[in-house]
Amino acid sequence: MPKSKLICYEGDPACDFDPAPDALTNNQCIFHVALCINATDPRVAPICQPSDVATFEVLSPKPSSLAPSDIADVDALESAAGPGSLGLTVNRAGVVMLSGGTVGTQNLCSDPVDVVVPLRVLKSGKAKAASKRIRLRATTSAGVVDTDTMTLQCRPSTCGNSKVEKWESCDDGNRNNGDDCNQGCHLEAATPTPTNTPSRTSTPTPTVTSTVTPTFTPTGTPTRTPTSTHTETPTVTLTSTSTRTQTPTRTPTSTPTLTSTATSTNTSTATPTQTLTVTRTFTATRTRTSTPTSTATPTQKPEVHLTSPAHGSFTTATSSSVSGYVLNPVPGEVVTINGVPVTVLGNNTFTTSIGLSGPAVFNPVLAELTVASTGFATRDRVVVIKGASIADGAFSPQGVALRINNSGFNSIEPVLPSLLGNFDLATLIPPGTVLISNYCALGGLVCVDVAAESAHFDSFGIDIASHGGFVAGDITINNLDVVTHITGSIDCHLEITANHAYILGDFDLVPLSSDASFVDVNQLGDPQVQFDNFNNHFVGSGVCTTPVIGDIISAVVGSLQSTVTDGFVNFLKDPDGNGPQDSPIASAIQTALAGISITGPIGTAIGANLETPLYNIAEDNTGVTFDSNARITTTPPPGAPNFTASYDKAETFPTFGATTPDAANLPYDVALAISTSAFNQLLKAEVETGLLTQDLTQFDLGAGNVPLTAGILGILIPEFGNPDLFPDPNLPMKIRLRPTIAPIITGNAGPHGELAELKVSHLTAEILSGPTGSETSYLKLAVDVRTGINLAFDTLSGQIAFGLTQPTGTDITLVVLANNIGTDESQLGSSLSAILGQVFPSLASALGGFPIPQFLGLTPSGVEVGHAGQYLAVYLDLQ
Repeated sequence: MPKSKLICYEGDPACDFDPAPDALTNNQCIFHVALCINATDPRVAPICQPSDVATFEVLSPKPSSLAPSDIADVDALESAAGPGSLGLTVNRAGVVMLSGGTVGTQNLCSDPVDVVVPLRVLKSGKAKAASKRIRLRATTSAGVVDTDTMTLQCRPSTCGNSKVEKWESCDDGNRNNGDDCNQGCHLEAATPTPTNTPSRTSTPTPTVTSTVTPTFTPTGTPTRTPTSTHTETPTVTLTSTSTRTQTPTRTPTSTPTLTSTATSTNTSTATPTQTLTVTRTFTATRTRTSTPTSTATPTQKPEVHLTSPAHGSFTTATSSSVSGYVLNPVPGEVVTINGVPVTVLGNNTFTTSIGLSGPAVFNPVLAELTVASTGFATRDRVVVIKGASIADGAFSPQGVALRINNSGFNSIEPVLPSLLGNFDLATLIPPGTVLISNYCALGGLVCVDVAAESAHFDSFGIDIASHGGFVAGDITINNLDVVTHITGSIDCHLEITANHAYILGDFDLVPLSSDASFVDVNQLGDPQVQFDNFNNHFVGSGVCTTPVIGDIISAVVGSLQSTVTDGFVNFLKDPDGNGPQDSPIASAIQTALAGISITGPIGTAIGANLETPLYNIAEDNTGVTFDSNARITTTPPPGAPNFTASYDKAETFPTFGATTPDAANLPYDVALAISTSAFNQLLKAEVETGLLTQDLTQFDLGAGNVPLTAGILGILIPEFGNPDLFPDPNLPMKIRLRPTIAPIITGNAGPHGELAELKVSHLTAEILSGPTGSETSYLKLAVDVRTGINLAFDTLSGQIAFGLTQPTGTDITLVVLANNIGTDESQLGSSLSAILGQVFPSLASALGGFPIPQFLGLTPSGVEVGHAGQYLAVYLDLQ
């Protein structure tokens, strides 16, 4: 067989027919391809003769491709096959594109067709080899289908690099023609020199004698036995003449066996010296017996295909139009859509409409073609999703809720002082700060200045409590100590002390305008400053310690309390009002809340990109609720599914109180809730990164896992235990699961009272054997599953763990897509449900955990898992 792959180096005139002026460097090859039909093959003639061709279809490049070169190639190939050229009827996905007829002319070829194969150009500008597969399908008037494939590969040229590659015959360092080495680096033929050539006459007389005598005898007996005998005897004889004679003889009889005998004798003689005689004898005997029936099996199996709606498409409509076509139609066929017969038109297409169920969400469309006389059945299936959707890369509005109660703030408060690193009295009242300037007494006899010399305190604490519309943030400073220096008419030191200084502030929490993933804390007005047991006394010795002067100075510094108070207020107030700068306390609270991150830990745990920009922040008398939009995206690896949208369900954002919403009414510190829409984004991302994609090679029969073999499967599906089909019961088998649609939670309770209902649709399950890449497929099914999902708090991992209920047989629906072993399809449901049902509990571990946000190093502990309104929620304490 000739190779079906042709390699061409760009610009090689032997294979690249690109006429463009820059054909050597325009990063493409143009191949010349001709279409030939009804070709006589000398390897099998005259036993096998071509008949005719009725229809033609281009399978590859895909007619749906948007690549300009593919569009041009498909159009060129279709034009070469259609009216005006070969004259055939051209189909595209079962729809007639060009109306032609049946052509029986033998060895008929079209003119060459330009097929463009662009090189693959990297971002760096470097060109790489690229291939294009041409795959065509022709169908005879009898329904026999022939599919042919050819691969055309264009490679960057190496010509001109002064190195003769193995695919070149020369390389002179350029790509010029006319210098004995052409643009493709092949030797050019030398220009012939005219000479006088004497005439020469040669009169050969060839003689070839071939005798073929086939005999065919059909019968109709109950068995089928093939027997083939091949005998070949060559004989070589040299003679001085050559003649050719061919005599075919064909004799049909009605005897009960089928016998085919072919004898071919070739004799070739050439004068004057050599004689070649080849005698070849072939004897083939085949006996075929079968039980005649009143039905006929088509030569090419009919197929039914759905063209719309698209598999996995979303719609909010109450109905959907359905269209498709039949390939290789046969008399007596019946086509149904979801069990309802439809009319197949003359061009083998059909159209109908079906109603869609909103509560079901997944709405399968099953096209089935049956032939009652033979029991033949074939199917195609797509699933339409009834409901709203969130496009890949879009946000689920208000998808995540984070609640911090006042008890949660109480747990956080001990770590807040470490965040207020710039809260330092040395900064608050730096040395040299003038507290009183040029104060005069006794008629101007005594004038003094009072300046801070040092200031410190023992410790401080922060108390945060939510109120209606704001958060109170109060700071308590313990053991305040300020030493002042009095200068002017006198020189002495005065120490001011207070047991406590209270700084009372109110704050509003809003999304940060520059990055809504974080909280912006704005101080409402100036803080209030109060002192407990404010005192002062002179330190050291000097005139200030005398009664008269001391009384005078005491009268002067009596105003220091209000002065120190003003100093605290000026330091702690918002420096630019509503501007971007924050007060020290607001900054400390903002830093604390920044440490309560949803995006980081959850995004890291699920292996996806999680974004939760804040939508709103609401303060009430018992806590603060952070309302976030949610977007979960990922980059699927090669070969993984890549879905364009996820299922969305409108739900009311929850409200929270100081206790859990169930009958127990348990107090809690923190709650985290996720909407149905956001959770479905999570499921979509998980499937795109490998969830549900697995090969099952073991099965639990009740006493632990055992390897999945033909013998084990034979317990459930009898055909696998048939020694004629599977002589080795230990043949390793596998069930390959591949998702085609992302699973969803519906927003409803599970079938057995679980927190949520989980649905999986059109998960393909294929039973295979053999090494990866060259497996044999025996059964392929589409699996729909309904089960329940629960949440639990894992104290060891600090995550929300998922638990899936093992579905029962009634919760699993199987639709056979391919049945290559002829098993009883009505029994498959109960047989395979036991195996597939074991898969879903194990998926819980594949889902991983939904980590709880970090709270400044505090350890969360579970209180309750349930709901917050319509959202799934977990309630926690902080320790």
